Amino acid sequence: MPVKGTSQLSSGNLLTKRSTRGGRKAIQLQLAQELDHAGVRLETIESLLIRLVRQGEISLRIEDVCLALLQDVLAEAYATRRLLWESLVLPQLRDAGIDSNELERRFVLQDNQAKNYAYGEAERIKQSQETTNEITLSEAPDA
Repeated sequence: MPVKGTSQLSSGNLLTKRSTRGGRKAIQLQLAQELDHAGVRLETIESLLIRLVRQGEISLRIEDVCLALLQDVLAEAYATRRLLWESLVLPQLRDAGIDSNELERRFVLQDNQAKNYAYGEAERIKQSQETTNEITLSEAPDA
């Protein structure tokens, strides 16, 4: 006869209770390990994002320098063209009796032709790069 306050568990019930406790501990241990792995993954992602942002900042600085250099080149080219126009072409056209409005119109016309050529070349280069990128992407193995 059992004593009051003691449980009447059979040996099978004791094993089940112990294995349940052991199972809980195993699950807790597994969850802790998964959290550790998740933390490592988050740190890795954060590190990669920081590196990506730094590379982006460096790229922007490089593009800024390239833009400044390009602006200098364009300004110098325009100034040289204007100087040649005024010192070599204008005197001959004035001697031929062409008025100043017509002279300016001709300069603007030549300027527009040069711009159209430059924009056309830029568009051709852009399309060529896009075609190259599409070919490269189509040849890349599926991830």
